[in-house]
Amino acid sequence: MRFIFALVLIFSSPYTFAASKPPAPSDGSVTQTSQQKATAAQQSAAQDNRGTEEHPVLIKIVPSVTANADSEKAEDHRLKESAEAHSLTYWTCVLAIITGLIFFASTSQIGS
Repeated sequence: MRFIFALVLIFSSPYTFAASKPPAPSDGSVTQTSQQKATAAQQSAAQDNRGTEEHPVLIKIVPSVTANADSEKAEDHRLKESAEAHSLTYWTCVLAIITGLIFFASTSQIGS
């Protein structure tokens, strides 16, 4: 228990000391640089070309040459898989019915 308390004390003390330190005093040169940054930001905002043809906000995606061929192949593949799945379902039902008939035939022979 003492070990856990010591770990909590060790790990929490740097954070409390860092939070209690006051900021370092400045000599006033910060206001000059912040004003210079503000004027530079205003100038760059005036020259901002975002949203124009040179610098669009959204990118236009041009379809490739093979896009139509690929989409047709994908559609054909999807239709073929659908037909195969339908065929598989049909023959599974046929086998289930035949299995049921065999079961009833065998149980009727046992009972007689």
